[in-house]
Amino acid sequence: LSVSPALSRTYFLELKRLSRKCVARLSPAVRRSFCRRCARPTLVSSTWKMRSSRRRAFLVTRCAMCGVARRHLVRR
Repeated sequence: LSVSPALSRTYFLELKRLSRKCVARLSPAVRRSFCRRCARPTLVSSTWKMRSSRRRAFLVTRCAMCGVARRHLVRR
């Protein structure tokens, strides 16, 4: 099974458009699986880079396409 990033981006943008039209919220799992800025899927090895911050217990993910970063709190 091969995944096309362009096709998944198109489907995600269509899903966002429909959720706005129907005034419905997307689940957090769906929202987190795509980049907020460029709508690329979060494939860790190819489109996202991950690193951890020891001081603040955050997992930082950065999109390799547009450069937007997200910080996720890691609970101990």
